[in-house]
Amino acid sequence: MTIVQGWNSRTQPREFFTDAAERIPHAARVQVRYVDGGHFWPLESPGQTGTILREGPRCRAGTVSSRHRCPLSPVGS
Repeated sequence: MTIVQGWNSRTQPREFFTDAAERIPHAARVQVRYVDGGHFWPLESPGQTGTILREGPRCRAGTVSSRHRCPLSPVGS
C-alpha cells in the first residue's frame, strides 16, 4: 500500500504517518511517499504525484519513506 502525503500539510502532519505500517497490519507493504505541497498536494505537485502512482509500492514491508523518496527507490531523480 502506498500512502501519498504532502510534506508541508498543516492539517495532516508527517507525525500522523510515522507508524502507518503498524496501523495497517494486513497490508503486505506499507509506505508513505511525500511530495512537495500541503494539503492539496495532487494539485500542487501533479508531476510528483503521477510519478509515485505510476511506480507503485517499492519499499520493503513495513518501511516508511523519507521525504520525496522511498529508501530503495528515488522519485523523480
